[in-house]
Order: sequence, then structure tokens, then C-alpha cells
Amino acid sequence: MQTYAEQRAAYEATRGVNAAAMKKLMDDAAAKGETLDAEGQTQFDDFAKDNEAIDGHIARLKKLEALNIEGAQPVKGLSEEDGSASRRGLAPVTVKAAPGKVMPGMGFTRYVKALAMAKGDCAQAFAIAQGNDRWVKETPDVISVLDPAVQHLIKAAVAAGTTTDTTNAAPLVQYANLASEFIEFLRPMTIVGKLNTRAVPFKIKIPRQTGGASVNWVGESKVKPVSALAFDSITLDHNKIAGIIVLTEELVRLTYPNLVTETFLCIGTGYTRRAPVGDKMSGTLSYKKTGDTTFGITS
Repeated sequence: MQTYAEQRAAYEATRGVNAAAMKKLMDDAAAKGETLDAEGQTQFDDFAKDNEAIDGHIARLKKLEALNIEGAQPVKGLSEEDGSASRRGLAPVTVKAAPGKVMPGMGFTRYVKALAMAKGDCAQAFAIAQGNDRWVKETPDVISVLDPAVQHLIKAAVAAGTTTDTTNAAPLVQYANLASEFIEFLRPMTIVGKLNTRAVPFKIKIPRQTGGASVNWVGESKVKPVSALAFDSITLDHNKIAGIIVLTEELVRLTYPNLVTETFLCIGTGYTRRAPVGDKMSGTLSYKKTGDTTFGITS
């Protein structure tokens, strides 16, 4: 709240502004050689009424100032407490922080401060924090964390075992062997598997054309080319599929897919299923064991 003197000074400033506005209205009219018009008269009279009201209010403020001076009491300034009581008439106000309450993050700040003061030595940082009574009361967690007994239980971060870490658990996770599925998928996609062949018996001859005739465009009454075709025959004699694969007995027994079975499928499925049947000669597929390690495929 403003004092009486401050209020009086503000009203006096307003009174001066109104007086200047009234003087400007009259000066403008005099310069034109005219009297005030209706609007100018209204503005002038309003400013005059405002100043009359301000003069009355200023007079009343002066009376209040005089009354305050008559009722003033001597100030006791021998001590800070007496001076405060004399100025306000009230007991001095003291601001105190609520006990046990600290700003957010203060615990971490004191933890870092203790470690910095101890240059990273946890035992010395614990002694610094424990020796501060304020820290003990407000942030006891800092002392608990810096306790050497707790520090012995804190270990560095240990990386988790993953399937990609070659020095940890990756060797325990192996790729599954899907060779048989891939073979079954690939067989019908080979060139031989896509050929539209027809089964024929052994020991036969098939005629074929080895040369063609010569032809050309000719005009009327022109010489026409003369040529001959050429033919011979193909003999399909007895043939067989044979192969030798060297394997150990343990490999044959333990592998998946089974190597012998896959060999039969590769040869038998691709060729013997196209072999002639009935009263015509057809190849057969078998195997024999030679010694302990060799398997022979014959037909």
C-alpha cells in the first residue's frame, strides 16, 4: 500500500496533466481566433471538475499526514530486533526450512560432492558424509550408499549371454540342418527334372534327320535350287548309372538325412522312375557294402 505522501504525489501529477490539457485547448482556440466549440467546452469543463475533486482529495491527504506526524513514536534502534519492532509494530519474521525436507536431486548432488572431495575414495567419502550432521539428518541414503560394507556388494555390470556373442553363449545355438528339405525342393527344378521325356526300351534304333533341303525366293522363270535331305539312325544300347561314394559306417549311421537313402533318391528318382516297365528291360538300383567304409551304387 502506498503512503499518504506517495498518493498525494500521484494525484498532483494527474492534476498537472489535466491543467496542461486545458491550456492546450485554449491556446489552439486563440491561435484560430475562435472560441471553444461545444466539444472543446465539454472537455475543458471535465478537466476542471477533475482538478477540483483532486484538490479536495489532496487537502484530505495532507490532513492525514499531519495526524500521523502528531501520533509518531520514537524509534528504538539499539538492536536489530528493537528496530524491526519499532518500524512495524510486529515481531520480526524468520524464514526457516522445514526439517527433513530437501530439494529434489539433493541426495545425488551430495553423493557426487562427497566422492569429488574424497577424489573417488569411497571410504573417505563415507567419512565426509557421515561427519556432516545436516547430511545425516536430511539425506541419510547418501551415507547408506557410501557405506564401505555396501560398496563391497556393488559389482560392475555383467553382459548378458546372447546368441550372437561368440565368446559367451553363441556356440550353444547351432543352425538346424534342413538339407533334405532343400534337396526335395531343388530336384524338380533341375534341367533334367523339367524335361518332358518319354520312356523307351534298350537296344533299339531311332531314325533322325541330319541335313535339310535348300530353299530360296525365286522370280518367274528363274532357276530353282535343288537339294536333298540327309538321314541316319541312333542306336540306344544298354547303359547304366554307376557311382562309388566313400563313407564311414558311423557317418552313414548318424547323419540326417541318411546319405545312402539320399543317394538312392538322387539317382533312382531322377532316372529309374522313367525306365520302361512291363515286358521291356528296366534298370534296377541296389547297393553293396565293400569292407567297412565303401558303398557301391550299381544298376
